[in-house]
Amino acid sequence: MDAEVIERRQQRRAELKAQVVIRNLDEAQTDQQPVIGRVRNVSLSGVYAFVPATFSAPPGAPIAISVSIPQESTRQFPFVRLLGKGWVVRIDKPDAKTSRRKTEAQARESAHNPLSLHDILGGDEVGVAIAFSRNVTALGAVGASYQ
Repeated sequence: MDAEVIERRQQRRAELKAQVVIRNLDEAQTDQQPVIGRVRNVSLSGVYAFVPATFSAPPGAPIAISVSIPQESTRQFPFVRLLGKGWVVRIDKPDAKTSRRKTEAQARESAHNPLSLHDILGGDEVGVAIAFSRNVTALGAVGASYQ
């Protein structure tokens, strides 16, 4: 019997190759340097990114986030940067047993999504799902005209 997947996303996600900078806002860890990673997808409610495996903010941790939208993607996204606060929803670590061979479900995912987690993550990266708080800001380029 197949398990039914429940979709909890409230916003549509868009694939995006962009840089993300994440800073842990937890008072006990404010001395840490920001983490730089790469975005897999983004929506108005959050972002999924790949970051170094040394990323130490646990699920629920408050973070500050900045997503830089590359110029070639501004037709899809009418802004150049997303800034704001949010929290870590989950961290996906590669499984040593399954990262070398795909299960049937992972093979199906890879066929529909060229950026499959099991294809991308190595031992030096983790996937992190981040939810934006309500005060996320989308900054447009000065003098830009969007059509």
